[in-house]
Amino acid sequence: MITSTQGMNFIERQKANRMNMHELKAGDEVFLTRYGISYHHETPHHVQRVTPTQLVINGMKFYKDSGDQVGRRGYGTHISVNTFVEETKARLEKVKRFNAALGQVKQVRWEFLPIEVLTQVLGIVEQARLEREGNNGNN
Repeated sequence: MITSTQGMNFIERQKANRMNMHELKAGDEVFLTRYGISYHHETPHHVQRVTPTQLVINGMKFYKDSGDQVGRRGYGTHISVNTFVEETKARLEKVKRFNAALGQVKQVRWEFLPIEVLTQVLGIVEQARLEREGNNGNN
């Protein structure tokens, strides 16, 4: 089973995920991805049952070939299967830490801080921006 998508483009990740779905068995952990116009949620679940063409996860059926939920077409909520469990857990943990840090930053009463502290914060932010731009240019 392919466990990492590092270095893969979107199409390669989709193909690897489809290949993985054919190797799943009851009890394996996967992520269900629910997405719509303004949201994207990923939650861990275990495969309950496997048939030659479908997976049953959390009482819902999914096609092995595509990972899409059986019977869902068109607009609205879509649910698909993500087999890259460890990678997804690491990404979601990073998002959780980011959101927690952002929440703390939003609570800072900036108007009460000395100008020297604000200048230091701006310097740190600018340095991080330059480092990020430098790293993006090298990829």
